[in-house]
Amino acid sequence: RTRIAILNHQAGLKAKESAAFAPAYQLLRTGIDLIHQDSWQSLYDFTLAIHTDAAEVAYLAADHDEVERLGGIILKNARNLIGKVPFYVTRINSLTSLGRFKEALDTGLDTLDALDFKVPRKPTKRHVILAFLRVETALRMTSLDSILKYPETKDPRLLAIFKLMDSMRVSSYISFMEMIAIFTFESICLLIKNKCLYRDGWFPFITYSELFLIGIMGNIKRGDQLRKIAELLADRLDAKLSESVIHFGRGCFALHRIDHLRTTFPSLMQCYRVGLEYGNIEFASFGVAFLSMYMFMAGVELQEIEKDFRTYTPLVARLKQERVLTAYQFFHQVVLNLRGLS
Repeated sequence: RTRIAILNHQAGLKAKESAAFAPAYQLLRTGIDLIHQDSWQSLYDFTLAIHTDAAEVAYLAADHDEVERLGGIILKNARNLIGKVPFYVTRINSLTSLGRFKEALDTGLDTLDALDFKVPRKPTKRHVILAFLRVETALRMTSLDSILKYPETKDPRLLAIFKLMDSMRVSSYISFMEMIAIFTFESICLLIKNKCLYRDGWFPFITYSELFLIGIMGNIKRGDQLRKIAELLADRLDAKLSESVIHFGRGCFALHRIDHLRTTFPSLMQCYRVGLEYGNIEFASFGVAFLSMYMFMAGVELQEIEKDFRTYTPLVARLKQERVLTAYQFFHQVVLNLRGLS
């Protein structure tokens, strides 16, 4: 039974990589059903892994109730905080997709506190400015080429901190912009301080370059320099999820600063397509939502925009990204009103 459960786990992960989330979950659930009741003692590492992966796939399949059911089992049986962190990351993503941003942030910040990594819970502009000065000082005192050579860290606490801050970027961007600045700046400072990387170590760099340097500060030259570093890091770390985020950053924050708004359309559509392909459902929904909004702002014919809304609304609904769906439906109604079809 254990051997079959392990095979189910492996097959479930392969199905997840192919974005076949429903079959992946069934395979993982079958694997869980096959293992013995005492497996949390006799096969701890495997039992924790299959439950954690099943919770993540349940989130990707938009089964949020199942995420919490599996999470209860994980939190009850995991031996230490490090073992619980991957589930907390999944819970944060699940809460974010439901539009429960404060709960998502509270979950992540409470876990960071438990890891003895302190960030301000209600950062002010002063906190942001000081953190920005720290990260700019760290970057300018470090050769950007040397960052590309940093080894991947194996420190479980550092990995947990990075993953938690990454998971809170979307909820903080939507609900508390000062917080995403803190997460981004602190992540980069921590990477440089420890001279290390992690699998998604490109993420803080792409956020810093596209959102802050280009999108907010308008420093296109410096932002483009950091963006190239982020893309090289993503290639080196073989980060499949990176492509949709990079396309979103360029489409949402960068391209329209140097060219016509219509030049953002291909990047945002690619963000949607690649996000679906590799299971980055948050950014897949962001990509198609911003595409429709930018089409409206760029003066595309309302009939064409409305056609896209009819095509993609069911797809966004299926991803169950509730806050994105609400905004998407709002813009759809605006277009219908302007066409006299409300």
